[in-house]
Amino acid sequence: MPVGLLPHTENLEMSMQYFSDLRPEYYCFSNNTPEMTEAEIQAYFASEVSQI
Repeated sequence: MPVGLLPHTENLEMSMQYFSDLRPEYYCFSNNTPEMTEAEIQAYFASEVSQI
């Protein structure tokens, strides 16, 4: 989803990379941020749902 479609997007800062194992090899972000793979995201949300 293009960030430009959202209003008031000044001063955004990327703080996490999701689905990092699915991004193309040529995709490279210059800032160093934590990453979560698809399996890590699924495990995280599965644990959140089990607490309900």
